[in-house]
Amino acid sequence: MNSTRGPEAERLSKLAAKLAQCPAVTKDDTANESQAWTMAHAFTDLETSFQVFIDEQIPKLLEENLTPQEIHDLLLDIGEEFRHIIYHINDPQLYKRLLAPLQHDCPSDHKGRSDLAIITAAGVLDTARFRTFIAQELPVSVEYVTAVVLGGHSDTMASLVRLGNVSGIPLTELMDQATLDRLVDRTRNRGDEIVKYLKTGSAYYAPSARLRNGRIHPQG
Repeated sequence: MNSTRGPEAERLSKLAAKLAQCPAVTKDDTANESQAWTMAHAFTDLETSFQVFIDEQIPKLLEENLTPQEIHDLLLDIGEEFRHIIYHINDPQLYKRLLAPLQHDCPSDHKGRSDLAIITAAGVLDTARFRTFIAQELPVSVEYVTAVVLGGHSDTMASLVRLGNVSGIPLTELMDQATLDRLVDRTRNRGDEIVKYLKTGSAYYAPSARLRNGRIHPQG
């Protein structure tokens, strides 16, 4: 795993050693796989692809006197770098490793940290959407709905239905599986649905309803 030599291998080794200091990263280590090394490899692959795209391919694309064939070949090269980037972005295990320290270190007691708020896109945006759809379906006030959504948008989004409830009553006791699946799917694709109406974007829409004066409003 670490038999490669040279500056890149040394840098990779240092990065893995740094990540290995986090118990939330190493807790899923096996005899055959170090999570710190796996994450370090993913980070360096992403870094390399972004650097090639930004430092080499974009400047090359801006050069004068490129022939149509050269532009075509360059776009194919850019597509190859994007393939590497998308591979890692769509890796649910990478999201799991990145979220693990947050889940591990987030304090259960916020005493002395009244203004502390850990916000992610899925945590605010997709959860707000999911809660809204649940409330509309039952129907109840969204104030009584609890829902949890982790990960990124689209295929990497994870709606934790088993943790959702309405005033303490599990969602699975209030709706059948087909309904839950439909709401999860709509949450996953809600960004595209909003874009069809607004034409200019969607990411700001749900968080703006939950954030007031720079913090999460207690009523959601």
